[in-house]
Amino acid sequence: MARAPGPASWPVYHLGAAHGAEPSTTRWYGLDLATGAVRWHTNAGTPVRARSLPRGDITPAVGFTGTPGVHTSTGTPYAVAEVESAHGVAHELVAVDVATGGIRFAEQVDPAGMNAADRLPWGAENLSGGRVVVMFGGLYGVCGTFGAWVVAAPASGHAPILSARAPTAGRGGI
Repeated sequence: MARAPGPASWPVYHLGAAHGAEPSTTRWYGLDLATGAVRWHTNAGTPVRARSLPRGDITPAVGFTGTPGVHTSTGTPYAVAEVESAHGVAHELVAVDVATGGIRFAEQVDPAGMNAADRLPWGAENLSGGRVVVMFGGLYGVCGTFGAWVVAAPASGHAPILSARAPTAGRGGI
């Protein structure tokens, strides 16, 4: 299979196609499994410049860090991108039309009380009960007390998010 340009992406396979979010960017590619040809590509926003973060070892920019997930009954792939926003660092859940690469929606998923600048989505996005579940952990080198977060955002992109912080007295992960 031919690869999309750039560093290795985390592919998700569904309905005879592969799609993947390119790490350290906000670029997303859809590939034809039979030919390896790029069927579409899209950009999910402006990735955060690594030098603007308090710590970490992803350079020169941070965009997608977790593995995309897919809603198998609708064919909608999801991924969370770390992007620059009017208020600084934000994490957006992005849903893409798997046939065209068009962005169906992009919704911020940072829960109240979480410092977005020192958290990244590390796990694979999963679907449960009509919600996309996202796991956030700390940046490399974050010291002191921090806790991991779990966020459940609606797969439709149009409802409040649910969130929980790992109940740890110090460092914690999911």
